[in-house]
Amino acid sequence: MIHNLIDADRILYCFGGLKDEEGSPQPWEIVRSRIDDNINLLNLATRADSFELVLTSDDKSNFRFNVATILPYKGNRLSDKPFWYQTIRSYLVDTYRAHVVYGMEADDYLGIQQSENTVISSVDKDLDNIPGKHFNELKPNKGVYEISEVCGWRNYFCQCLLGDDTDNIMGLYGVGRASALLKRIHTLSESRDMYLDVKAQYLKRFGSHWKMFLWENASLLWIKRKAIPEGQEEILELLQGFEAA
Repeated sequence: MIHNLIDADRILYCFGGLKDEEGSPQPWEIVRSRIDDNINLLNLATRADSFELVLTSDDKSNFRFNVATILPYKGNRLSDKPFWYQTIRSYLVDTYRAHVVYGMEADDYLGIQQSENTVISSVDKDLDNIPGKHFNELKPNKGVYEISEVCGWRNYFCQCLLGDDTDNIMGLYGVGRASALLKRIHTLSESRDMYLDVKAQYLKRFGSHWKMFLWENASLLWIKRKAIPEGQEEILELLQGFEAA
């Protein structure tokens, strides 16, 4: 039995701004039909027996807004929401009983719910930090793919080096996807070794302030795997363990 965990935040933006040939918003009937088709295709592609749509709440309860002190979290998102944004939110909740997440993001809920019987359907690269089965509709030929524990850690620590422009999280200047620093992370098989490698780079860049920058970025980029109240607690405990070992 496969339960499909669908990142529904993408649906809001992917279909909320659909326009006709003249640049006007598409009629709601067309938008709704495209959404229904997309959800059906995701379930067919993952061979799901059941599914769940997950949305991030529209309030500011996400713990990351309080964690971010270096740059405002998502502070670079100044554009207006798509035309059909609120209508789609209501439709997903009323028709599909979409689960709205408070205090964190949809990504965190997906990470917490991931198990051997689930597949996460999302195009968000951050979710490749979570071990288990995944499906990315932008890469349909890849099918359902598996992220191992070690690959999840590698993806995560590469993100700590890169940062995330989408969410206004600063990485290390000059580090790109082809960087030798990232290639080195992919040669390591122990999570603590990856941490120490990343720590060394932050130490070079920020000197005695390395911890402030690294631990804040690490907290912002971490996708939760446990349903614990404090958003940062899980990753901070892991980082403290790496330091103490």
